[in-house]
Amino acid sequence: MLYYHDKPNQTVISAPDTPTVSKRKNKRAELEGWTVSAELSITRADNCINPATHQWKFNLKEYIRDWYTSGDSREAAIGHFMNAKYPNLPQIRADEYQCLQAQYERIANNNKPPMAQQRLDE
Repeated sequence: MLYYHDKPNQTVISAPDTPTVSKRKNKRAELEGWTVSAELSITRADNCINPATHQWKFNLKEYIRDWYTSGDSREAAIGHFMNAKYPNLPQIRADEYQCLQAQYERIANNNKPPMAQQRLDE
């Protein structure tokens, strides 16, 4: 796994080392290109659960994918995908990620939605 840290926004993201790659073929079974995809796990300290829907305000997962023509090799398609779709953030070690992820998750679990906070203040 690759781990990224957005320090100003108190967000950590994990992504697979290598995205999933599938061949796309035409009706004659000729290679048309590559579908490349990955699932990112996102932990944000500013997240909160909406009491009405019982869902997080911000998604915890993001599924990213793109398609590349057969003019690109499999490896080139993976490289283009990772450069274009993976976070443009500093990478961190797994132990740093685990510590920050737990910290940001604790903060998020204790957050109150804006409307709930407003009612408490009244």
